[in-house]
Parts: sequence; C-alpha cells; structure tokens
Amino acid sequence: MHSSNSPTPGTDVHHPVCAPHWVKNGSDYSVALSINFCMRSLDQRAKVYQINHYLRKLGLSPTPPGKSVWRDRLKIATLELISARNPKTKYELLRSGIKRVARPSEIDWQLKQQFINCR
Repeated sequence: MHSSNSPTPGTDVHHPVCAPHWVKNGSDYSVALSINFCMRSLDQRAKVYQINHYLRKLGLSPTPPGKSVWRDRLKIATLELISARNPKTKYELLRSGIKRVARPSEIDWQLKQQFINCR
C-alpha cells in the first residue's frame, strides 16, 4: 500500500472495499487495473446499508452493520423476502428488494402474487 497522496509511476494502491475514492492524475497518462470480487458477505453488508438508509428516512436510528449480528440477519432476511427469487444479474441481486421498499405499493401486489403462486 502506497501511503503518499499522489502515487508515483510503478506503484500500486490498495483501495478498501466500500470506500469512496478519487484519483487525480494531473497531465500524465495512467493505466489502472481493478480486480473486483463478488463476495456473499459484501452483498449481505450492502443489504444492511440499504435497509438502514430507509429506516433513517423513517426517522429511526438503525444500528450500523456489524454491531448486532441478529439485527443484521433480520434486515437481510427482510430484504431477501421481497427480493427477486432468481436474480439474473448482480444489479438485480442487490437492488430488486430495495426497489420494492422504495415503492411500497408494489410490495403488496408482489406479495399477493407470491401467495397466489404458492397455492
């Protein structure tokens, strides 16, 4: 990990997962290689962040991810209950449930459809 604010040619930089970043290169050219890993633990952490966002919009103060295992699991389970059953893309995997939370009227219709299909 390079500790200065401006990397020099030939150096590498470790960028932590879920951390914002900004690269300023000046007038020089640069080549960057990004290797991304899709890990279930990070997907689940993202779901906790998503639920927390909407809980804050309701005026609540949710616990941050990692502070309470059972609360994190409850949030993840709640989101997975209303998420797409067989997501076809990474976007659908991470966003299908939260899109339904953002539009509550769709939740009722989709839950009714799931109930009808389960009979």
